[in-house]
Amino acid sequence: MIRINLLPVKAAQRRASGLRQILIAGVAMMVALAGLVLFHTVQTTKLNVLKAKAATVDDQIKKLKNEVGDYDQVLADRDALKRQKEAIKKLEEARTGPAF
Repeated sequence: MIRINLLPVKAAQRRASGLRQILIAGVAMMVALAGLVLFHTVQTTKLNVLKAKAATVDDQIKKLKNEVGDYDQVLADRDALKRQKEAIKKLEEARTGPAF
């Protein structure tokens, strides 16, 4: 009977299988890395858009605060004018009374 040694073939198959697994793992890592980069880019873009919107809203708030800041002064002036009018009205009423 002839003896055939198949061990070197099995070793070559194991080596090829190992290389294939390493190649598949490498491709999977590259795909995962590409996915992470894509996700990061999308999230960074969304964050930049939100920051721009927030800056716009902050500018609008500052503008409104400047406009409203004068409002308190106007109210104070109005109240002072009302008090002056009331004082003048009381003085005029007292002046035009009877001469007894």
